[in-house]
This record gives sequence, C-alpha cells and structure tokens, in this order.
Amino acid sequence: MAHEQRRQLLQEARGQPAPLVLVAASLVSAASAIAGLNLWVAVVAGMTTVVSGVQVMGPHVLVPVRLNTAQRAAVPVTEQGKSSPLCGTAVQYKPGRWLTAAHVVNDAGSIVQLRLDAGWAEAKVIFRHETADLAVLECSSAHPWTASLMLDMPEEGDAVRVAGWTSRFDHRMLRLSLDYVAQSETDRQELMVTGPNPQWGFGGAPAIEMRSGKIFGIYSLFNEDRNHVGEGPRPLQESYIACIRQLSNGVL
Repeated sequence: MAHEQRRQLLQEARGQPAPLVLVAASLVSAASAIAGLNLWVAVVAGMTTVVSGVQVMGPHVLVPVRLNTAQRAAVPVTEQGKSSPLCGTAVQYKPGRWLTAAHVVNDAGSIVQLRLDAGWAEAKVIFRHETADLAVLECSSAHPWTASLMLDMPEEGDAVRVAGWTSRFDHRMLRLSLDYVAQSETDRQELMVTGPNPQWGFGGAPAIEMRSGKIFGIYSLFNEDRNHVGEGPRPLQESYIACIRQLSNGVL
C-alpha cells in the first residue's frame, strides 16, 4: 500500500474513532473468550464495546431518528372551521401538547384546527406569549409523532433545520424543510439565522438543532421591524427563531 493511501486511511480512521473501537473491542472480547484469557480482559473489552456503541448510536442512529421524528411531529394549523388557507405550523412536543407561534393563533381560549393523519382536529390555545411569539396548544386527538425539546441555543455557525408546511396557489399543503445557519442571539432572546426565503405557512414551524435532532425554538415570520407578516417570501436575509427557553417549565 502506498504511503499516501495509508495516510488517507489513518485520517479517515481518526475521523471515525468510535466505529473502529467498537469493532476492535468486539474482536478482543470474542478472542478472550475463545483463548480462555483472564476474565478481566473480557470484562474491560465488553465495557469498551458498550461505551463505543453509545458513541456510535448517538450521531449515527439517535440523531437521525430524532430529526425524522421532529419533522413528522409538525402539522398544519389553521383557524377554527377552515381547512384552508394555511395559517401556520404547529409541532407536538408531548402527547396532546403543541407549540406554535403566537402570531399564528388568537388569544388564549380560542380554538384552532390541526391537520392530523385522521383529518382536521380541534385544539385549544392554552397559553400565548405575544412578545416572545410563542403559543401552546392542547389537543385531545392522538398524533403518533412527538418531538424532543432542548433549552440550549445553538452556537454561532451551527446548522439549523426548520420543518414546516406551506401551500400552493390551489391551497394544497406541502411539507417542506429548509436549512439555515445560526448567527447571534438578539436582545429579544431570539436567535438570528440566515438562509432561504421563509415560506408562507412556516410561522410556528419547529427549529431543529442538527447535532442533536432536538427542537430549540419556533420559527417566527417577524423581523425586527415586524412588517413582514403575511407578505410572503422575502429576499435572502436574516430570519428569527423564538427560543422555547423563554417559556417556564410550568408552561411546557
């Protein structure tokens, strides 16, 4: 094997240490059992296998599962008695509880519609924080997907995915995911992100931190001047995420 090929293989190995350790530890554990070596050798190798397995499952298994679940937990939301037009997006974070943007719904106590797999279902606005642009809904109808939450905010430069719903000119609703880059936190405790034009219906869509697959905030159509609501796509520029850490545990 040429020197350059060996160097590239070593670089790739260093980039993926957990899978190599997992395989090596499994081989050592098996060889120990076959050779009848001391019990502690097999035990140490087994422990290494478990630890390495957790390292592998985190980024390679758990995060993709969380990401897929978070995207499927998001559904369209509209006003009571309307199946169209689309008002925004809501996401289920525990059975029967949903997060959306405050500007998507009316005051606490009002009723909205969520489009679940079985059709449109009523949900009640039980909390609305207009300044933070966050609202909590309660719905008795079952939905199989539940997203995981995190209170931490992504670091500057981290990848963020917004998974929402938009609609065509004929009111057909379409699922859409857009990727953004985290920038800085504002004095309103929002996270500024840069990326694609926000789509109509994205208000209330979950913002997912890509390294963990967890939701940290809700997409807001508001800009600093608050003049963009309902005006459709904007030029490529900054957008803002309402971070759920502004809500107390009692609300969530």
